[in-house]
Amino acid sequence: MTIEDVLKELLGKHFSKVSKFCLDFMGGKQNEDGIRKTFEYLQKLGIKTEKIAMNACLLGRNSGTIKDHYDKLISLGISPQKTATNTSLLGRNSEIIQKHYDKLINLGISPQKIVMNAPLLTMNPETIKDHYDKLIRLGISPQKIITQTSLLFRNPESIQDYYNYLTNIIKLEKNKILDQPQLLLFNLDAFAKKLRIFKLDILGLRRNNAFNPNEYTQFYLTSPATLLAKKNYCIDNRIDYRNNLLLLKRLWRKLIKRVEKKLSDAEAEKKGKRITLPCKQRYDNWMREYKNWCHEFALRRGRRLIIRV
Repeated sequence: MTIEDVLKELLGKHFSKVSKFCLDFMGGKQNEDGIRKTFEYLQKLGIKTEKIAMNACLLGRNSGTIKDHYDKLISLGISPQKTATNTSLLGRNSEIIQKHYDKLINLGISPQKIVMNAPLLTMNPETIKDHYDKLIRLGISPQKIITQTSLLFRNPESIQDYYNYLTNIIKLEKNKILDQPQLLLFNLDAFAKKLRIFKLDILGLRRNNAFNPNEYTQFYLTSPATLLAKKNYCIDNRIDYRNNLLLLKRLWRKLIKRVEKKLSDAEAEKKGKRITLPCKQRYDNWMREYKNWCHEFALRRGRRLIIRV
């Protein structure tokens, strides 16, 4: 059998996800028996067939080499589950993985954070250092970077573009962004729309009314679906939320037990989730379409859809 035939047999419908590069790589590295052994070993590690197909170059490696790489990752605290979902880590030389790990530690990133963001180990340490330095120059503290390590994955130019949009268009103050740098990881079209929903549907303002998003930082990370569900509950039960907006940030059990005092915490929380579910389903479905629409708009017009909240 040819290498391609073996892969089609092993991967089935997922064979289409195998890149030409990986096919060429395996052609010079492995025979049929070796491919089958490595495939079986990867499956024993809990890696799904689709993942193997997407990282098919691993099949060009000896199963003993893959095991050495796996054992190294385990020794660094990377769980079997993390390895299974970040399969490309198994293709990295153990010495390189250790070198990358040591450099991340030197940046002040804790072992726990490295484990949570295991794909950092596949990045060039110099690239990570460059991203880190540019985040520092933007004003983001080392402590914030260490707690929001996903920022290190982002291209600095994208980070700068996001920062410019938030400050120049959304009119967020610099300190608000530096205090919550995870805003630089958000889908900005969705975030701008979230603020507009908050302005119109929660505060009850009109489109042309003045609105300062810097006054509502507590609500940046809360889903509009949850806020709308809690607002409706307050209206239905004559709870004055307008003069106490933080009521909408309270846990469902605390909000519901203002009205239904005999409910247990678990019953109140369950009821809150049940109230939220229809709002969340509608919002999530609508937001998926909205993001696609915004993407198409940006391609046509060369700018984001919302230029004023």
